[in-house]
Order: sequence, then C-alpha cells, then structure tokens
Amino acid sequence: MNAQDAQTALHDIRRLQDKTRDELARQLFSLPYMALMAVGLFIGYASSDLPGSWDDVAVVLGFGLFIGVVVVQHLRMCRASVRPRFLWVPERLELVFYLSWAASPLVFFLVARWVAEALGLPATDTLAAAVTALAYVAATPLFRGIVKSIMQRQDGRG
Repeated sequence: MNAQDAQTALHDIRRLQDKTRDELARQLFSLPYMALMAVGLFIGYASSDLPGSWDDVAVVLGFGLFIGVVVVQHLRMCRASVRPRFLWVPERLELVFYLSWAASPLVFFLVARWVAEALGLPATDTLAAAVTALAYVAATPLFRGIVKSIMQRQDGRG
C-alpha cells in the first residue's frame, strides 16, 4: 500500500464516519418522534386552560406522551446496530445538552406565556403551548447539529 492508497482509505473512513453521524443524529431526532413529543408538550402545557379536573387528566396524558416517546426512542436507539456512545455513559458536555434539551420547552413556554399575558391575549397557556410545540419541532435541525458535534468531539475530530 502506498501513501496515496492510505490517504484514500483514510478519507473513505472519515466520509463513512460522517455519514454514520448524520444518520444517528437523524434517527435520534426523527421528525415523527419530535412531532409526537411536541403534541405531548402542547397537551400538557395547554391543560391549565381546561375546566375542572380535565386539566389534571391532560397534564398526565400530555407529559406521559412526551416521556413515553423519549423512552421508546431511547430503547430504539439502544437496540440499533450502530449507536452513539453517549447513550450509555454521558460525559459532562452530553449531560449539559440533555439537561438543557429537557428544560428548553419549559423555559420557552414560560417566556411565550409571559409575552401572551403582556399583550393581553386570551387563553395564554394554550397560545404559549402552541408556540412552544411549534418551536420544539422547528428546533429539530439544531438538536441534530448539536448531537453531531458531540459525536465528532467524542471521536476526537471536533
């Protein structure tokens, strides 16, 4: 094997690693799962605008759907033939990402509700929940990019 062959093989390996990272990030944050989680967020956050005890039912249903989808997605990735390392032992950076990913809908909802109240709009929780759910789905490419950079960093290329 000459130097040119070795360089070509190394280039192919890196290209395939990048392709694998892209696919893993796409699977981790696939649009159907993200949309189901957004529906759960909407139901859970909009529940306080419901009358009587329906709000308790909606909170359990909405956030139960969100958590259920997260668990199913995690189990699905754990059974995949190729999986990211940080599913097993998250490092500090991954832990920060997961915590901020989990907290971001609540922060966004509170800000959206505050804006809706400041504008004097009706059904502020429902409006804020809708904005939060849409923003959550719209942030999917951002989440994918962050996960890809985490995987690159783990591989020593980031």
